[in-house]
Amino acid sequence: MSARDQVFTGTVTGDVAGRDVVNNIHVGHARPESELQALFLKHTGIDCRREAREQFELLMLEHGFTGKELSRAWRFGSLVWSEAAKRLKPSARKTDMAVGWTGTFLMTSVLIYALIDTMNRMPGPFLKPITLLVTCVVYLGVTRALLLTTIFPQATAMRVEKILSGDNAC
Repeated sequence: MSARDQVFTGTVTGDVAGRDVVNNIHVGHARPESELQALFLKHTGIDCRREAREQFELLMLEHGFTGKELSRAWRFGSLVWSEAAKRLKPSARKTDMAVGWTGTFLMTSVLIYALIDTMNRMPGPFLKPITLLVTCVVYLGVTRALLLTTIFPQATAMRVEKILSGDNAC
């Protein structure tokens, strides 16, 4: 008897090979678009149409973007949906990057000046550390806001632009 003539009459337990799957298995319906969008919004913070969601998911899956990066770029207008092209369109402007870096540089300059001025002018032992602390906290807050609203979204949009210009399937 050859291997082709053998018939299996036992029971199968454990994993089953693809050729052994029975055709009568019931596959549930696909999730509705509203549920997919709600899950996407919950996980990434991006509220968008189906086509944009699919492109965002492709960017995350195939190009290593995170939901946080793309969400920030979407919220601050660095990535927009182009109805004419039916795809995401980066609206990154080099002037926005320049403004962000200039603001960061100016804030750093103001911090250095304020620290030097505080060290030279403040009279008391308690007033000096409090002033230094407040100055540093304000600096960190403003610099963080500049980074999160201008520099990081623009950098993400520029990366997306490189990918979209080199990969028309995305």
